[in-house]
Amino acid sequence: MVDIPWDELMDAAGDSDFAPIPQGDYDVKITATEATKSSTDKPMWKITAEIEGGAHAGRKLWTQQTLTMDNSNALQVFFRQMAAAGLTQDFFKTKPSPQAIADALLGRRFRAKVIIKPYMGQDRNEIKNWAPAGMSAGAPPAGAAPRPGTTPPPASTAPAGAPSGPPPPPSAGPPAPPPAPPAAPPAAPPAPPPAPPAAAESTPEPAPITAAAGPPPAAAPAAQQADPSSWIVEERKTGSTEPPPF
Repeated sequence: MVDIPWDELMDAAGDSDFAPIPQGDYDVKITATEATKSSTDKPMWKITAEIEGGAHAGRKLWTQQTLTMDNSNALQVFFRQMAAAGLTQDFFKTKPSPQAIADALLGRRFRAKVIIKPYMGQDRNEIKNWAPAGMSAGAPPAGAAPRPGTTPPPASTAPAGAPSGPPPPPSAGPPAPPPAPPAAPPAAPPAPPPAPPAAAESTPEPAPITAAAGPPPAAAPAAQQADPSSWIVEERKTGSTEPPPF
């Protein structure tokens, strides 16, 4: 008689009612890995993870990682999610084989973003994203309704009209006085007075013209210098027409 591992099969199948767990972020541990190939012959790793802690502790999740070497966006997602589980670029620089990657993933922990996705007419869980353990695997957009199974953040108790930001830190003392304005630059020394214009060459004035010295005038006749009362009347001939000399 064949010994059927029913416990393992039920664990692999999950809950007996196949009900998915609520969407949200869960801390998980990788409990099984398998290095294989995808339908397009790409390297692929099948991964089984188990939820640690919370109301759904022990529930199993299944996911896979495919290495698409001709798609840069897919490569970024692959290396980012491997790094969330601790397999960083330093690990891949050692050029590990597919089986070495599967062995290195075993027992690793990460934070899984779990969503619900229809599959063949049934809702099933899917790991949408990986993040380092203890961190959020993806925050919902602002204003979105809380996901099932998550606790919404407490409402703010601040009064209406109060500022939404954190209060400013207490003042450590009176505000410092404003810095003194910079000192005015020293006044420039006064410019030296302009040099007086060069005096025009003075033209020497011509010497006054003086009359040339001549012989002293002749002395007046003694008759003119004598007393007029002693004038002598020159005797003139009777009937002369010449006027007298005076």
